[in-house]
Amino acid sequence: MNAGTASVLERRTGSVQQSAAPDGRRRDCERPQVSAIVSRTGMRATLSRIIGPAIRSLSRELVHGSKPVFVELRPVPGAAVKDCFRVVADKVVLDGGEIVCGWRFWEMPAVFVEAEFHAVWRRPEGDLLDITPLPNEIGSYERVLFVPDPARVYEGRQVNNVRRALTQDPSVHEFFRACDDFFELMNRGTRAIQHGAITLAGAERDEWINIESRKTSALREVLTRLPQPSRNDPCPCGSVHDHQGPQDVPDAK
Repeated sequence: MNAGTASVLERRTGSVQQSAAPDGRRRDCERPQVSAIVSRTGMRATLSRIIGPAIRSLSRELVHGSKPVFVELRPVPGAAVKDCFRVVADKVVLDGGEIVCGWRFWEMPAVFVEAEFHAVWRRPEGDLLDITPLPNEIGSYERVLFVPDPARVYEGRQVNNVRRALTQDPSVHEFFRACDDFFELMNRGTRAIQHGAITLAGAERDEWINIESRKTSALREVLTRLPQPSRNDPCPCGSVHDHQGPQDVPDAK
């Protein structure tokens, strides 16, 4: 099939890429679903740097009685981006320890928080490390916010992200619905257990294009209605004040 009639998508644990350029070069079409990056709006989610009330609430919802912790990010050189379960499994074989499944937290300040099913490595000494490289566009991080989930194991299938809105804006919920529709499309039928290249053609390719348009439109609507952040507030575009470092913010009284 030519590039005009089919989209070839490559999926690992949470990534999708399109190969549609006439010269065969691969280019992004959907960055990691967890990061919710929509470059046409200038908005993106970032890894959470603050343990705020919304993150605490989502963590307790996912794992009863839990409290998320900061885990050092120390990627294995040359390891596959966004393929945490394979990367950690290979590390266990090589250096011992164990795989720990759980949830890694992202947020778009004032818009939503998001939990991604993720795996980290527990070293033989007992401490946790996130050893899977991040995509370059995500930015630079030294730690990630993570909560172990003892009830969860990876079964070779993607697990949808869990999102909670921080605003009553209906466009945020439309964005969530589009993300869920994207997940359903990418995991429809036998694709649920398929890894690597995925080809969408005909009606399914049109469905994918429509979902991308809905996500972009929804976030653009959110952006137009958000109040302008003050100088010390995190920006919904994803920029953060790195000098503040990871923080634990108490719940409101």
